[in-house]
Order: sequence, then C-alpha cells, then structure tokens
Amino acid sequence: IGYTNGYVMTLVLREALLMSVLGLLPAVVLSFILYDVLASMTGFEMRLTVFRILVVMAFTVGMSMVAAVIAVRKAITADPAEVFK
Repeated sequence: IGYTNGYVMTLVLREALLMSVLGLLPAVVLSFILYDVLASMTGFEMRLTVFRILVVMAFTVGMSMVAAVIAVRKAITADPAEVFK
C-alpha cells in the first residue's frame, strides 16, 4: 500500500520546479550585481537582459525536470526491501 507512480512523479516534478525557480531568484540578483562590478572594472558595457534571464531559467528548469524524472524512475523501479537495508 502506498502512493501511485503518477502521484510520486507529479510530487517530485513540482518540488523540482519550485526549487529551480526559487534558486533562480537569488542568482538573478547576484548576476545583476556581478554585471555592474564587471562593467565598472573592465569599462565594457554589459547588460543582463530579460532574454538572457529567460534562457537561463529555461535551461535551469529543464535540467531540474530531467534530473527529477531520472531520480523518480530509479525510485519507482527500486525494490522496497532493498531501499531500507
């Protein structure tokens, strides 16, 4: 008796999405600061555009989802007796 495979997959994918988005927020703030520091040090004009943020967000969420699916597939196919050894 336990959760269905679909429920576990949905739960883990939601968690992965939440963690990737929450991790992106401080990264964007830090990136703005680093862009300003590097621009002042080098004299080059650098801008963190919305497009760049969206590209990074897409890759971050995509990699998180793939990693979550791989992890859940391993967990679903694992023998319950082996998990608690």
